[in-house]
Amino acid sequence: SEQEFKFEDNRYIVTKKNLPYGKVSGTYMAGLLGRSKWTTPFIATAKMLRIFDEDIGDKKEVQAGHILEPKILDYIGAIHGDDMFEKREGNHEEWKSDFDDPIFSGHIDGMMPDGSIVEVKTTKNPEDWINGPPEYYWIQASLYAHFLKTDKIVFVVGFTDNEILSDPDSFVPSEKT
Repeated sequence: SEQEFKFEDNRYIVTKKNLPYGKVSGTYMAGLLGRSKWTTPFIATAKMLRIFDEDIGDKKEVQAGHILEPKILDYIGAIHGDDMFEKREGNHEEWKSDFDDPIFSGHIDGMMPDGSIVEVKTTKNPEDWINGPPEYYWIQASLYAHFLKTDKIVFVVGFTDNEILSDPDSFVPSEKT
């Protein structure tokens, strides 16, 4: 089989075209720029190239987020009376990007009728949001906005606690949660 990398002049060079990985996603963007509190540029690059994998799927925050985000989208959709984006099932990593680009990819959570991108986040740390969305989320959403040609981004946040993380099905979205 064809080699994917070679080491030459003290650097690795990609030798195989059309690799099944390597796109810069919204999730990796802040990490690659050194602006994420969750990862480093090195780890983000290694994960993007799939030469390192860190399975965080078992974390209760991640599991809760998978349950809460659709509930939050349904709540926002009910307020605005519109289906904001087709529902997607299955592995997030296998979804087709919401825009076509050879280097970048991303999956928005929704889009309002006025073209605003909707990004749903869940957190048990409301203090991180006192001055608005954290920078790393702005970077992610700005990548999507650039490729979807909009300057409107709406962040919708579900605030959790240990009780909700232990039983995410009990979460009921409201203006306060």
